[in-house]
Amino acid sequence: MEISIDQFKKEVDALDKKIKDDFKEKETPKRKLIEDGIVNLEEYYNSPIKLMWVLKEPYDDKENGGGGWSITKDLNDNRALGKKNDSPNTWHPIIYSTY
Repeated sequence: MEISIDQFKKEVDALDKKIKDDFKEKETPKRKLIEDGIVNLEEYYNSPIKLMWVLKEPYDDKENGGGGWSITKDLNDNRALGKKNDSPNTWHPIIYSTY
């Protein structure tokens, strides 16, 4: 049984909230959550083929610190608009393979 886009969004939001709440107890001033997930919910929902890339934890700081940002927002707001183009060894093979 397929769920509606609205129900799908609600379930994703609930899961994101749970992840954030669970991570709060592990946060430190130098180490915060790096959010990830579905980059474009509506396109993903409407796509006949669902792809998921599983990567290792994102690199943020040499001393195991950093965070406090969202990889999905970074992909939508910076990389998709050409404002940021670092990490080509990660993103170029993903883009090529996905295409």
